[in-house]
Amino acid sequence: MSVITLDTETTSLRYEDGTVVCLGVKIDNNKTEVYFEDIPKEIIAALETPNNLKVGHNVGFDVKFLRKRGINIPGPYFDTKLAHFQLYPFESHALKDILTKMGHTVKTYKDIVGTGKKQITMGQVDRDIIAEYCSQDVEGTYNLYTRLKDKVNEWTKNIEFELINCIVDMETKGLWLNKSEISKIEQDYLREIGETKLKVPTLNLSSPKQIREFLISSGYSKDLSKYVTNGGQISTNKSTLNHIIKRVPICKDILRYRELSTLVKTFLSKMSGKEILVGNFNQVGARTGRLSSSKPNLQNIPSRTADGRKIRSCIIPRLNHKFIVGDLNQIEPRLLAFFSKDEKLLEIFNTGGDFHSAVSREIFNKTEVDKNERFIGKTVGLATLYGASSGELLDVLVSFGVDVKYARVQEIRDSVLKSFPRARDWVKNEVFKAEKLKYISTIGGRRLPIVDSNKIVNYKIQGSASDIMKLILFNLYCMSFTILSSIHDEVIVEIKQEEIDKVHVVRHIMEKSFQLKNVPIKADCKILNSWGEK
Repeated sequence: MSVITLDTETTSLRYEDGTVVCLGVKIDNNKTEVYFEDIPKEIIAALETPNNLKVGHNVGFDVKFLRKRGINIPGPYFDTKLAHFQLYPFESHALKDILTKMGHTVKTYKDIVGTGKKQITMGQVDRDIIAEYCSQDVEGTYNLYTRLKDKVNEWTKNIEFELINCIVDMETKGLWLNKSEISKIEQDYLREIGETKLKVPTLNLSSPKQIREFLISSGYSKDLSKYVTNGGQISTNKSTLNHIIKRVPICKDILRYRELSTLVKTFLSKMSGKEILVGNFNQVGARTGRLSSSKPNLQNIPSRTADGRKIRSCIIPRLNHKFIVGDLNQIEPRLLAFFSKDEKLLEIFNTGGDFHSAVSREIFNKTEVDKNERFIGKTVGLATLYGASSGELLDVLVSFGVDVKYARVQEIRDSVLKSFPRARDWVKNEVFKAEKLKYISTIGGRRLPIVDSNKIVNYKIQGSASDIMKLILFNLYCMSFTILSSIHDEVIVEIKQEEIDKVHVVRHIMEKSFQLKNVPIKADCKILNSWGEK
């Protein structure tokens, strides 16, 4: 087996419009060679040989772009970026930063292509300069590989590295869009944005400073006086405006303008005119280890608002195909039950109960709650057990538009903590232990250093949920399912119409990939015609 270290330089970081300018290759400890148009057949053969180990820093990027050149690179892989994340999760994982810290003097991407108006593409740079830059990255990656290869744990080797092809497939297949409907929604939102602006023609609704001055000059300074930023300025964020919205009606228009502007700028403008949405999925994008997405960030398309669901409804399967959308049911409180062995939590999950609904019934003092109220219960219940104060919970509830007094929030908090005493005590003990050790361990054996004591339980629970979700993705991929996206505890699988009975297989994989002692893992799986139907 040979160790092949590789790096590509491309005209763009975007897969849709980028092309490979050159490929740098180092076989074992031999000299790095850089190839432009003509890549020798023996180099391609070495890259396509399954037994050879392919080493790269964010190697999935190189694998993805080389597919455009007709070069298909199978594993095994060693990704120095993923390895560095496992060993040093809260440091910068940029290759140049790592090499600089190791004592190397390196040129950066900006050194090569420039910045601002003078910036050019990699394809416009002199080839000798490109070759030198590419060689630097290959040699640096190989040097880093030799330092990390014996330190990475089994999880990184057997799951993270093995997921690279799955992520590459997700990024290259993309998500099909209802092009005409996207255009219609964008125009509708732009029209409403314009109408909202006309309600206060002298005010720039995008300017927090102008909004602050407008509210003060309109006589609302008393309402705003309690809501001050760390810098001493009166806050105009969503939570503040929701607090005063009943007394200050213009806040409703400000919030609506912001909501629509965000949807247009962040999502619709990036989808408009496209038939396929190709994004990025990052295995090291979140400190907990959860997959994150970017360009656009699909996680931020609202799932509970009508506007968000409209946009999600434009994400559709290919012709004669369906989506199977699988979602891990209450995975965070299930993990909390597993770790804490809280009798009440164990009872809820072993009798088919619903933790989130139980909390929301307490909040709203009613026997039946709707989907939105259940979501509020989920947020408040977990935040309470994770250690949130009554003041923090009040802000959460107000941000959801719940009209509630501080005293009532205290009652809710006390009730939740009293109902789940072992979970409450486990959280306290976990915080104490983690502060002493300076790290937490996830269920998959990953260690996350502690830099913020307030996030200890979040890291423990969400990091463990991430481990379970990645194991599920790995097993689905090994079963040859077409995975298009994974967001938090959800996965979107595309199947042919005649294969919809495979929903049972997807559910089985999601529920059985990881076993929690005394706590069943459950998955909600639905066959859908669009993401918005969920």
